[in-house]
Amino acid sequence: MLTTDPHPTADRARYDRATAALDAPLAIVDLDAFDDNAADLVRRAGGKPVRVASKSVRCRALLERALAHDGFAGVMGFTLAESIWLARSGIPDVLLAYPSVDRAGYAELAGDTLLARSVTVMVDDPAQLALIDLARDGGREEIRVCLELDTSLRLLGG
Repeated sequence: MLTTDPHPTADRARYDRATAALDAPLAIVDLDAFDDNAADLVRRAGGKPVRVASKSVRCRALLERALAHDGFAGVMGFTLAESIWLARSGIPDVLLAYPSVDRAGYAELAGDTLLARSVTVMVDDPAQLALIDLARDGGREEIRVCLELDTSLRLLGG
């Protein structure tokens, strides 16, 4: 359970002093609150695995901390380059959240067994499959794809 800090002004002054010599960007994270939030997400997921979104947690150490919690499985990456970096950093299950036109990234995926096994890319149009295939640049590894489908309800021809 999260609580509101009764002394935010005093804490802010203490944080400002502690980080005065550090260059931005930086973050101060209450790790107890972080862990409490992670546990609450797992509870609300009701037994389904939670995939942590890298665009919401922009620090690899915190991504790894979330993944260390029972109930978390994998990272949803923001870009193909970031997804590759996360996989190279040891995260074994990265789903690229958004379709990409990063040809060099696709060539890198197709040329590396570890990356091809660790990264799944999102596509929402058949044309993206052709782009991925052309970008393989001779790479032999299969690139795993996740199909994003529009399943919205359309009534009365709309």
